[in-house]
Amino acid sequence: MAEPFFFLTCGRLIAPAWLMCPGARGSVDLPLTVGVVPRGDGRHVLVDCGFAGPEMTQPFRHLGPWGAMYRFREHRTIAEQLAARGIAPASVSHIVATHLHLDHIGGFVDFPHAELLATQAEIHSVMSRGQFAGYHHGKALAKSGRLVPLALESGERHGFPAHHDLLGDGRVVVLEAHGHTAGSVAVLLTDGRRSILHAGDAAYDPVEYREGRQSVLSKVTAFRKEWLQATWGRLRDYEAAGGDVLLAHDPRGFARVAGAT
Repeated sequence: MAEPFFFLTCGRLIAPAWLMCPGARGSVDLPLTVGVVPRGDGRHVLVDCGFAGPEMTQPFRHLGPWGAMYRFREHRTIAEQLAARGIAPASVSHIVATHLHLDHIGGFVDFPHAELLATQAEIHSVMSRGQFAGYHHGKALAKSGRLVPLALESGERHGFPAHHDLLGDGRVVVLEAHGHTAGSVAVLLTDGRRSILHAGDAAYDPVEYREGRQSVLSKVTAFRKEWLQATWGRLRDYEAAGGDVLLAHDPRGFARVAGAT
C-alpha cells in the first residue's frame, strides 16, 4: 500500500463570506490547500504550492495591486511545513498546478528541483494575459525554465473528458476541469486508503457546483461560464457516485481532510 498523501495550507486568508458563497454572511478564513504525495522513492509531488513567504508577509510589495486584496490571519510556507516533517524541499520533483493564478503557485521558488506542470492552455494564459488576470508570476516562471506543458489524453476518466496519469499507477491523475481558467485541472489523489479529488478553484464553495449558483468572485474571475458549468456537472456526478471533492479554498473541506490519513 502506498504511503498516504496529505494536505497542508500555507496560510489563512480573511475574506467576506458573501464573496465566496452565494447567500453567506460574515467573514471566513480561507485555506490555500496543497496536496502532498509521497512517491515512495524519497521524492514527492505537490498539487499547487501556495504563496512564497515574502508574498504573505509583505503582500503589497511582492504581489502589486493584488496584494491589497490579501489579509492573512496566519501564514507559514509549504516548504517550512514540509521541513518540519523531515521532508526536504529538494525532494519535491513535480508541482502539478490546478491553474497558474498567483495564490496557487507563488511558492514554486521554494522547490528548486521541481518541474511545474500545467496544461498548454494554462501556460499560454500565464504568458499572455498578465498579472491583472491573476497571473502574477509569468516572467518568473519563464525565467526559471521549470514550467512544463502537461498533455492530457482524450478519453473519459472518472467522468472527465481528458486525463493524464502522472506516475503511471493511478495515484496522481490529472483531469480536465477548465472554466475557472482556460486550462484549469482537477487532480485525483489515491493511496489505497482513500481517494480525494482536489478541484482547485473549479468552485470556491460546494454550494456553487451542487446548486449551480455562481459566487460573486466566480462571476468576476471565471474564464468561460459554460465551461465552468460543464465542470460543475462533472463534480456533481463524481460526488453523487460516492467521490470526495475538495476545493482549494473551502475551509470546511480542508478541516475534514487535513487531519486524516
